[in-house]
Amino acid sequence: MKIINFIENNVSIVLLMGVPLGLIFPYFGFLKWSLKYILMFVLFVSFLKIDFKEILNYLKNPIIPAYGTLMNMFLAPVIIFLIFSLFMKDYNFIAAVLLLSAVPSGVASAAMTELTEGDASLTVIITIFSHFVAPVSIPLLFFLLLRKIVRLDYVGIFITMLELIIVPLILAVLFERFFKKQTAFFVRRSKSITAIPISFISLIVLSINAKFIYTHPVEVLKYLALIYPIYFFFFAFGLLYVPFLDNKKRIAVSNSKTFMNVSIGIVLAMQFFNPQTALIITLAQIPWPTMLGPVNFLMKKLKLK
Repeated sequence: MKIINFIENNVSIVLLMGVPLGLIFPYFGFLKWSLKYILMFVLFVSFLKIDFKEILNYLKNPIIPAYGTLMNMFLAPVIIFLIFSLFMKDYNFIAAVLLLSAVPSGVASAAMTELTEGDASLTVIITIFSHFVAPVSIPLLFFLLLRKIVRLDYVGIFITMLELIIVPLILAVLFERFFKKQTAFFVRRSKSITAIPISFISLIVLSINAKFIYTHPVEVLKYLALIYPIYFFFFAFGLLYVPFLDNKKRIAVSNSKTFMNVSIGIVLAMQFFNPQTALIITLAQIPWPTMLGPVNFLMKKLKLK
């Protein structure tokens, strides 16, 4: 129980533990095959937390969440691609940031919205919409923007995204219906149940890339330095394209983009890109849990709170 409580109270630390452990113990690369299934389990637990009844009001009038989803899933990746393609020729990095900016909202983004006093229900519905759009939007963006440079299995990405999202969602709906007590346990302990496998995903990817990191430390630090501004762009972008909404809804929209589902990007990168691209996206897990402080600070400065 003490271990579980420690994990619940130190999720950010647990999420980051996979990074040093993967470098210290570079023996877990053989588990690459398991990444997809680990993520499916994480999404299964995450979907158990969603109360679809609470978001029926948004579904009755879906203009705002649909607009937010389209801006997050299409316009933001295009802007990121155009910015970096102007001054960088490192196509591993360009592919990585395009994938990072194209993944759906993280299920945990709703919790971040609650902590920043935004409209969590709006974040939840954008998260759901973005997960349904992602199987189409991600392969489409890469086909339109990078097909002459990065050769991909677009059909394979589409099928993998369906597997990652639809299968856990169906299983979660069925599990919630027939196993009420077990569902309550998963929801109550969701932080610890999901933090460990997400950290394990990072451990596997870092294990695969350990040799590259040891031999190219400056390049790795450069990647990390470039990733932080991307998060701040997501934060600003989410606020700017909805100036007509009240502050709580603007916070919700911004968080739905800032706190994206990095794990999906890692799994896709490992399956369809090279290990270096996966490493760059894995490094994006380091800013993710540290963004809550800067976001709160900027919210206060902008008088959104």
